[in-house]
Amino acid sequence: MSGAILGLVGVLIGATISALTTYINSSRQERFARERAAADRLAETQRAARMVEYDLSHLRGICVSALDWQYFLNSYGDMLELPRWAKWCEMLALHLPADDWETITCAAIRGDAVKVMWEKDANSGFPPFDSARKHELAGIVELIEFAIDQLSKYTGVKSPRARALEAAATPEVP
Repeated sequence: MSGAILGLVGVLIGATISALTTYINSSRQERFARERAAADRLAETQRAARMVEYDLSHLRGICVSALDWQYFLNSYGDMLELPRWAKWCEMLALHLPADDWETITCAAIRGDAVKVMWEKDANSGFPPFDSARKHELAGIVELIEFAIDQLSKYTGVKSPRARALEAAATPEVP
């Protein structure tokens, strides 16, 4: 009888150890899976932010150039698309806070407005900008720069405007 009891106790201890081991391993696997999913989400958000930042930086360059020249160049037409925005906006919509998403979306929508401006000017022979056009385009540049600042939080790279502000705040060493 004592042998049977010892055998039963051994089986119960073995079953308990086996159950605890299974539980601990399962918990570790679940934690690892959650950490991996978070890392994958961060990497995808970073990739999407970098792609959209590229589009917006390109659009900003075109707008600044147009402001410098005071008119759009004919060759800008094909360059005013935002293909990376079209591809990556859903990923950003899933992972960015509402305020950042709204800022970046507004900049992309204003990018469409630049395309409309270019098309209108193309039909008019690319006249020089009037003061209203200059003002509107300068506002779009400002919005794009702000959106690039917002995206830089996710890209791991400081925006050009943030680097310029940092440089201006740093005193020169004689």
